[in-house]
Amino acid sequence: LGAVTVDATIDAPSLALTTDTNITDDGITSNGEVTVSDLEADASWEYSLDGGSNWIAGTGTTFTLAEGSYADGVVQIRQTDVAGNV
Repeated sequence: LGAVTVDATIDAPSLALTTDTNITDDGITSNGEVTVSDLEADASWEYSLDGGSNWIAGTGTTFTLAEGSYADGVVQIRQTDVAGNV
C-alpha cells in the first residue's frame, strides 16, 4: 500500500454581504452581492435560497441575491471537497 490520505471532514464555508451599504451588520443593503469565504482549495460549492431544498452551483467567490427579504437560515451554502465530503 502506497501513501494514503483519509479525509473525512470538511470545514463549513462562511457568508457575508460584500458591501453593507447601511448600518454595519444590520443586514440591510442596497447591494445584494454575497461573498463566500473559507472554501477549501479545489472544492466545489453551492448556495440555496430556499433553506436547502434546491441548490445552485456557485462560481468564483460571490453570488448576488435578488431584491427582497430573506429570513434567517434561508440563504445557505455548502461545499464539496475533492474527497466528496459535504
